[in-house]
Amino acid sequence: MNLSINLNKISLLRNSRGGDFPSITEFGQQLLDLGIDGLTLHPRPDLRHATPKDCEILQKLCHDKQKELNLEGNPASKSSIIYPGFLNLVRSVKPAQVTLVPDDENQITSDHGYTKHEITESFIDLISNLSKLAKRISIFVDAGFIDLNHIKLSGIDCIEIYTGPFAAACNLGNSAMIDKQLALIEATFQAAKELGIRVHIGHDLNLENLTYIQQIGKFDEASIGHAFIVDCIRYGIVRATELYLKQVK
Repeated sequence: MNLSINLNKISLLRNSRGGDFPSITEFGQQLLDLGIDGLTLHPRPDLRHATPKDCEILQKLCHDKQKELNLEGNPASKSSIIYPGFLNLVRSVKPAQVTLVPDDENQITSDHGYTKHEITESFIDLISNLSKLAKRISIFVDAGFIDLNHIKLSGIDCIEIYTGPFAAACNLGNSAMIDKQLALIEATFQAAKELGIRVHIGHDLNLENLTYIQQIGKFDEASIGHAFIVDCIRYGIVRATELYLKQVK
């Protein structure tokens, strides 16, 4: 399983004081040198963490290292004085992977995936246009979503299963809830694999709960941000990277 690290929190920490410290360039470079498979950013319209400039910087880093930048966002996000709009940002940056997430503009963090009814003709047209700009198009879906035939036909290459409820169950130590969420994740995983769709996982994953996920099967990619940055504070960046790579490989 590939490991993509979300650097939003580095941008957030930098923005809290202004300037360029901590440097997302230096942090991204070190992670790639340590063997991370790719980097992720989820810029939001209010630019509270990742900025368009950050996206350009990480794209260059990933390109030079032959790694992948995953750019996440809501395709419905419009342009403003400070934000170019997600689609314009993708056209400018041309990341290897685009992950579409149905977030509201003021949402603190992602908390749900797309439904079947949102995969409309206009959405499929959007996918067709994005496919010309990125190697891979992924969409966020909830665990338990198994009606994937229309997703396969739309040209979407992979799905990312939203693992927030699973992580919350782990935090509570509720075995019944953990088993229920794992069953939902496995159902979506199996349905996607039967159709040849790549399966990614993401949201609130950490060194502990990844152990459960690994029992389901071979996922293609894990996208981890918040917990990884916390563990960098706890263990240092080198040791944290070693621990996460050991866990997913």
